[in-house]
Amino acid sequence: MVNMPTNLFYKYSDFSLINTPNDVTISLTSYLVDAANAPFINANTSGLDFFTVETLKTSLPVSGYDQFLAKVAANAIRTKYNKAVAGSLTSGSSVVTGISDTSGIIPGQLVRSEGIISGTIVQSVKDKTSIRLSSAATSTLNTSLTISIDGWNISFSEITTLASSVVNFALI
Repeated sequence: MVNMPTNLFYKYSDFSLINTPNDVTISLTSYLVDAANAPFINANTSGLDFFTVETLKTSLPVSGYDQFLAKVAANAIRTKYNKAVAGSLTSGSSVVTGISDTSGIIPGQLVRSEGIISGTIVQSVKDKTSIRLSSAATSTLNTSLTISIDGWNISFSEITTLASSVVNFALI
C-alpha cells in the first residue's frame, strides 16, 4: 500500500547559468526523491522523472539565491505534479482508464473527483493511459480528476549548496 509522501527531497542533476549583457538564464534539470533517497520513476519511460526549470531574469538578486532558486523550483514542481485529467471510473474498481497521458502522475498524489472517496491517492501508474487508486470508485462515470501534491513537504536543502555555487560563480 502506497501512502502519501510526507517528506520529499529536491535534487538537481544539471545546472547552467548563462549570463549575457542584458539578462541571465538559469536552467536546472531536477528530480524528486523520497525519504529513502529513492527517485520518482516515470511510468512511461521507466527512467527518472526529470523536469527542467528555466527562468530568464534581467539580473540576479544580490543575496537570497537559495530562496530565489527554491521558489523557481517549487513553482516548476507544482506545474508538473498538479494536473487535471479526464478519466473513466467504474463503480467498485480502483482503476481509472482513458487518461490521455499519465506522465507527471506518480504514486502518492492526492486524487479528487466526483465518484472518488476523499483522501484517495494514486496507488500506481499502470501504463500510459491508466492508474490504480488507493480506494475503489463509488460510481461509474467519465469525469475530470484533479491530481495534486497537496500536503507534500518538499525539502530544498540541496538548493542552499547550489546557491553557494551560483554566488561564487557570479562573483568571478
